[in-house]
Amino acid sequence: EKINEYILRGYVAGTGDKYGAYFTPEEYELLTADNNGEMQGIGVNVIYNTEYGLIEVLSVMPDSPALEAGVQPGDLITYVGEEKESVVELGYNMAVNKMQGKAGTTAVFTVVRGKDYSETVEFAIVRGYVTEVTVMSHICETDSTVGIIKITGFDRRTPEQFKAAVTELCSAGAQSLVFDVRYNPGGDLDSITEILDFLLPEGPIIRM
Repeated sequence: EKINEYILRGYVAGTGDKYGAYFTPEEYELLTADNNGEMQGIGVNVIYNTEYGLIEVLSVMPDSPALEAGVQPGDLITYVGEEKESVVELGYNMAVNKMQGKAGTTAVFTVVRGKDYSETVEFAIVRGYVTEVTVMSHICETDSTVGIIKITGFDRRTPEQFKAAVTELCSAGAQSLVFDVRYNPGGDLDSITEILDFLLPEGPIIRM
């Protein structure tokens, strides 16, 4: 079974399609749950840090196991698993897979942080059920008429969070909005089109 799994992963890699991926049934179940905004895990959004070849914590979700344990935005994950496998050697996707898992299991990993990443912190966090927060917003510090909305990904709960953020910022006096989608890996297409439909007055949004 393991050999067949790696044959399929190799086949997908051999196509040269950087957006292609093979998922085991367990991985696909986690992906589907994530798209529904019902995450099982420690509750972090991550990106690939190209400078160091490591996993960078982009944000930590409210009321999550990661927040309670002290994981911080900007942390670089260097080793994963009880055997402390190197993220650089494993590669980003494989290392992220090892970070994922069902509620009740434990995520073991090492991060570096601080000036020149000289501080090392070890974590062993029990995974739980997390409602994924993909929309964060605030009024601009230098101009109170500008609202800023950061979208870290698109799942089926993102439109609801997005509309609430727009309403809150407009109520706070925002006359214009900036949408920050830097490092956003994408996600559920229906979520994206619903948000665009909320913003755009008329006309087709996408053709497939």
